[in-house]
Amino acid sequence: MASFISAHRSIARALYLGSAWVFFLSACSDEGTTGQRVDNDPAQQVPQATGCTRPSIPDAPFAAARQVVGSGSPASCHEAALIQAVSVGGTITFSCGSDPHTITLSTELVPQKDVFLDGGGLITISGNGKTRILNMDKGGAANLRLRGLSLSRGFASGSGAAVLSSYRSNVYVESVTFDGNIAGASGEDGGALYLKSGSHGVIIGSRFTHNQGGTGGALHSLLSDLRVIDSIFSNNDATSGSSSGTQNGQAGGGYGAAIYIDGAAESGGSGEVAICGTRFLSNTSAGQGGAVFSFVYGQKVTIDRSLFQGNSVVRNARNDALGGALRHGNGPLNVLRSTFLGNSSADQGGALWIGESAPVTAENVTLYDNRAGSLGGALMLSSGTVTLRNATIVKNQAGSEGGAVLGDKRITLLASLVADNTAQNPYGNKQNCSQPGNLGNNPSPVLQGSGNLEWPTISSSYNNPYCTSGSVIADPLVSGVPGDNGGPVPTLALTAGSPAVAAGTNCAAIDARGQPRPTQCTLGAFELIP
Repeated sequence: MASFISAHRSIARALYLGSAWVFFLSACSDEGTTGQRVDNDPAQQVPQATGCTRPSIPDAPFAAARQVVGSGSPASCHEAALIQAVSVGGTITFSCGSDPHTITLSTELVPQKDVFLDGGGLITISGNGKTRILNMDKGGAANLRLRGLSLSRGFASGSGAAVLSSYRSNVYVESVTFDGNIAGASGEDGGALYLKSGSHGVIIGSRFTHNQGGTGGALHSLLSDLRVIDSIFSNNDATSGSSSGTQNGQAGGGYGAAIYIDGAAESGGSGEVAICGTRFLSNTSAGQGGAVFSFVYGQKVTIDRSLFQGNSVVRNARNDALGGALRHGNGPLNVLRSTFLGNSSADQGGALWIGESAPVTAENVTLYDNRAGSLGGALMLSSGTVTLRNATIVKNQAGSEGGAVLGDKRITLLASLVADNTAQNPYGNKQNCSQPGNLGNNPSPVLQGSGNLEWPTISSSYNNPYCTSGSVIADPLVSGVPGDNGGPVPTLALTAGSPAVAAGTNCAAIDARGQPRPTQCTLGAFELIP
C-alpha cells in the first residue's frame, strides 16, 4: 500500500471507510487523447515497489528483425503500416510524434512470426469495438511480447478480444493497459487475454480495466503457467457468462471477473500460478470467484502482497455465488501478506471460498468488512484444509452464520485476532465462527488451534461457540480502519495497550508489512512492538 500512496502523498491522503477507499483527490475518469479512460485515483495506479521478484523476459525470439511503424507524424502511423510490420515480425517500435496516438483497426492483426510490439508509452491500438486486436492462434506465432501499449475496445464473439494466444505459446506483457475489451459469453472467453493450453504467461506492471468475458472477464488461463506481478485488475466483469457453460449438467457460468484459472500446466507438465503485488478492485462475476476463480490439478497457486477490495460475486443461472474475492480448489494455495477489504458474495464466502480438497495456508492476511449473503462472512471451507497464521479477521458479516469463518476442525487458527464479526440470524449466535448444524448447549470450539484472541465475550452459549480453545477473550483495541501503515497492502493497526500485543508465541517471522516479529509477538497481521 505504501508503494503507491507514498508516490502521491503530496496530492492525496487515503482513508478506508466502510467498503471503499476514499481519496482526498478528484477520482474522476476522463477520456484522454488516446481515447482510453484515465484514472486519477491513486489506487488505480500500477504499483512499482512491492518487492516482488519480476521474471526476466528473453530478447532472443524477437531479435530477428526490427521494424518502425511511422515516419515521425501521426498520419504516418496507420493500420496498413502496422499490419505490414506485424507480417514481417521481430521488434516493432513506433515513430508517430511526441503525443499519444491511436491506431484503429478494421481487422485483427495475425502474427505469423514472433513479435515484440513496443509502444513507448504513447501508442493505443484499438479494435474500435468491432474486431479482435491480436490473433496469435490464427497466425501461429509462438512468442508475443507487448510493452508500453494500450490495447482497447477489442471485440470477439469467442475468446481473447485483445489477445488470443496460440497453443503452447509464450506471452510477455509489460506496462500494458487492456481497457474496454469484450469477448463472448460462451464459457471459454477471457475478455482481454486468453492463454491457450500449455502456454507461459508473464504480466508485469500492467492494468486490466473494464474488460468483459463470460469466464475470465479480463484473463482466461487454460492449463498454463502464469505470473502476474505488480499489476491492477479493476472493474472487469464476467456476469455475461451467468447462463453459459455447464457443470453437473446444469447451465451457469460467469466465473472469475479478473482472472479465470483452469489448471497451471498440461497433463504431465510442470507449472504454477504466482500473483504478487497486484490489486483486484471492484471486479464483478456471477457464480464463483468475484475477482479470481482458481481450479488447478495439483499445481501450486501463490498470492503474495496483494489487495482484494470491493469485488463481488452475484448468483448465476445455477444459483451459485461462491467467493466474493477468490474461489479456489483442487491444489495447494498459499496466501501471504495480503488484504481482503469489502468484498461480497450473494451466498457463501464473502472473501474466500475453498473446495475440492485444497490445502491452503494463509499467513499475515487481513480480512475486514467482507460480507456473505448466507455463510462465512470472510471464509467458507467446503472441503480441504486451511491453516491461518497471524490473521486479522474483523467486522465481517454473514447473512446466516459464521460471521468470520464457517468451517470445522479442518481449519487451524494460530496467533490470530478474530473480533466484532456478525451473523444476521435471529438468534444472535455463531457470530465469529460456526460449523453447520445444531451445536447444542456449551458447544466445543469449532476450529483447531490455540493462542488466539476473540471478541466479544459469548454470553449465551447455546449454538454459539468460540473459534478455538484457550483464546484470550478481550477487546483488541484496533485503531480505526485498515490504512497505510507501511508495507505493500493496507493493514489494521492496534493501539497501545492492546491485549493482542506480545500475546503470541507461534507467529510468522515477519508481519504483513515485512516488519520482523519478536519471540513474544503480536496476534494478527500487524506487529506492534510496545
